Amino acid sequence: MNYVLLAFSVVLAVVKSSLVKGYTDRAPEQNSRICFFNLAAFGIAAAVQLAVSGFFALSPWTFFPALGYAGSCCLIQLFLMKSMSVGPMGLSALFCMYGMLIPALAGPVFFGESFSILKGIGAVLMVLAIFFSADLKDKSSPVNAKWFFFALATLVFSGAVGVFEKIHRTGPDKDAIDPFLSCAFVMIFVLNLFLFFFSKKREKAPAGYGNGIVFALATGLVIVCYNRINLILAGALDTMIYYPISSGGAVLLTIAVSTAFFREPLNRRSVLSIVFGTAAILLLGLF
Repeated sequence: MNYVLLAFSVVLAVVKSSLVKGYTDRAPEQNSRICFFNLAAFGIAAAVQLAVSGFFALSPWTFFPALGYAGSCCLIQLFLMKSMSVGPMGLSALFCMYGMLIPALAGPVFFGESFSILKGIGAVLMVLAIFFSADLKDKSSPVNAKWFFFALATLVFSGAVGVFEKIHRTGPDKDAIDPFLSCAFVMIFVLNLFLFFFSKKREKAPAGYGNGIVFALATGLVIVCYNRINLILAGALDTMIYYPISSGGAVLLTIAVSTAFFREPLNRRSVLSIVFGTAAILLLGLF
């Protein structure tokens, strides 16, 4: 049963990226449209999570890491959707996974974790993957400087999510997973509500928000299922099995879907970025 859930986890990761890409292809590049998508998605996620876990009492050890986690998740989604709106889905999603470089390096510095030579090699490969991801001089390329800025911001806040997860999982309330997720989803909804009205007020051109709402609602359901499945698998499977298949499998399947269904071309620099990045993810995750 665990291996069925593992396969389902990989598929859900790709489905989420595909839904986001499907929405950005149908919506203009407006911050209010992006915030509306996230508002709807995390509204569904928060409602379902609260229905599952019920109401709860929060300690500071749960609330403050959840607040940092929520803010980082909110900005991840914003910059991920911005990067997908101007560039390829595959590499944009890959940069979200590159964010693991930050908690991997923070572990030995702040959390007393060991640092191996293989982790060091993984960090170097990750830097090479980032270097080869875009040609910053070619403004006509879909992976140019504008895309690279959004993708790099996605990486930074994805890494911040990992750090706040680690803070919570090393604190006295580390087993309070349901309250942590419920609190985070509610706060992400509130943050997107604020950003939506703020960005809508700043944008002069009116925007319709009904187009693509199905993508947002479906994404919310995927977020809940994906997080819950991964929490189950993290405690049920060996790391040597779980991590390479969940992360590495999601990377390769996302690239395959982006190429086959969204017709995104891969040049030599993109291929090198994918190869180095996948190798780095496996080294940082396993060692």
